[in-house]
Amino acid sequence: MPAALARTLGALARTSRRFLEPARRALLFDPTWIFYSRSYEDDGVIEHLHELLNYLIKRPAMGAYVQCLDYLSLLYCRFGEDFGADMAFDNWALSLLRLCPNLTAVMIWPALDFGWADELARLPRLRRVYVMPRHESDLYDQDEVAFHAFLATLPMSRIEKLSFDTYKPPPAPPLSAPPPPVRLAGLHLELDDCRVTNWARAGLDDDDLRALLFSYADYEPGAVGADLVLPAKLEQFVLQPESDTHPFGSSCFSQFVGEWVQLFSGAAQRTNLREVALRAVPVDAASFAKVCAAAPNVIQLNMRDSRWRVDSAAAAAALDGMIVRAIGPLAHLRWLHLGEVPGGEAVLERTRAWCERAGVTLVWQSVPLPREEAGAGASASPAS
Repeated sequence: MPAALARTLGALARTSRRFLEPARRALLFDPTWIFYSRSYEDDGVIEHLHELLNYLIKRPAMGAYVQCLDYLSLLYCRFGEDFGADMAFDNWALSLLRLCPNLTAVMIWPALDFGWADELARLPRLRRVYVMPRHESDLYDQDEVAFHAFLATLPMSRIEKLSFDTYKPPPAPPLSAPPPPVRLAGLHLELDDCRVTNWARAGLDDDDLRALLFSYADYEPGAVGADLVLPAKLEQFVLQPESDTHPFGSSCFSQFVGEWVQLFSGAAQRTNLREVALRAVPVDAASFAKVCAAAPNVIQLNMRDSRWRVDSAAAAAALDGMIVRAIGPLAHLRWLHLGEVPGGEAVLERTRAWCERAGVTLVWQSVPLPREEAGAGASASPAS
């Protein structure tokens, strides 16, 4: 076992033998996370990675403890080009994969000639795959080009959750027909800073997509695809930023409402949509009404950290009635988080009354109006 892990395990074992087995399981659950989290403060991580592989080769039964390799591609980004001529990082990663038969989750890079498909087929418990190009590497452009074709090699029938990082659609061939779209039937898909502007142009078949998480890197124009709409059979949708820093006062943030609301455009309602989360986005009465109209059977509507665009006391007072009109037809609604609502605790009086009658749990955070000088600190105001 790598020295860093062995020291931790030994310390726990000396405290009590009862800690030995739980500690071993915890330390080997995802060793890539442990090494990546130490990579910026420990100069010996490459040596530890070699030690891990040697440990599992000598004690193959220990490989059964490894459940996830969620930081494999990130370790390549950190150490792939400095790993040593005697064993390339590619060989190390494949060797590690073969020693971990109980993997349920893995992060890989989209290399067509690497043999990922055969290795993943040997993992009967695999349920989650994260595909990320090798950033900060000479191979990044190659990975980016191969991304779409690589997706077609994955065992989609066995995967429950699939995540893409910085995926870009395949270039349109000038004369020949485009490649067939990759089917995403029944999947929980996560798009992390991906420039997917249209499902068809992205080479993705969204007909039976069940859950979608869309992470955006910034509030700039184009962060959400101009022609991208939610799949018709979607059951769960989450829109959230990569960063916890939200530039509420910037013009980009205030204009972002026009970016995300088009996801709910189109004539067809998403009657299967039960859960919607819109994190840290600007929202106004029109966009909120569009979401409610597009998801008539929604059960949970969560806008935590989102901020309503209200700039006067009169607008805040009018907002209450607009919200009630929007949620009035939602017969299945049971939980509603309205995010940050300017105007004080009394501004949602009608909304609170409607939710109490309908049995809906209501949560929001009261914040000052933008032009108010007093009360700079926001107070949390949950109500049900």
